[in-house]
Amino acid sequence: LPGYPVKAKVYNNMIISPRDRYAFVDGSDEPWDELFWDYNLYYPAADVNSLFYFGRDVPRDAHSVLANPRFAADQPQTAEQFKLRSGSPAIDAAIDVGLTVDFAGQSIPQGNGPDIGAFEFSPAPSFGGTPNP
Repeated sequence: LPGYPVKAKVYNNMIISPRDRYAFVDGSDEPWDELFWDYNLYYPAADVNSLFYFGRDVPRDAHSVLANPRFAADQPQTAEQFKLRSGSPAIDAAIDVGLTVDFAGQSIPQGNGPDIGAFEFSPAPSFGGTPNP
């Protein structure tokens, strides 16, 4: 992040790479004491801390997830295909940052907590009982 602000919080994002390398923080001498990365999902799962921070003492992704996000499509091409499937490790894995709706305008949270990524997972409605003709 060349020229990043000294105070930055990067939460609840999905960082997807075609390879297992993520290099966001450069080797500059800027202050690191207020640069926070947490509650993110990285895919493919790599050794994020060694690739990300170049050995700096930076608050690292203690609550982040290194896993397949399980998007609605295996190779998403449209925004709709970036929605989460049931069983996604991103579901309920984010931190509350004060957002009330997701990218599609759906209320946050839909489950026990907010989801990592642009879309909040909402399971298909379940109808109990036997239909009455």
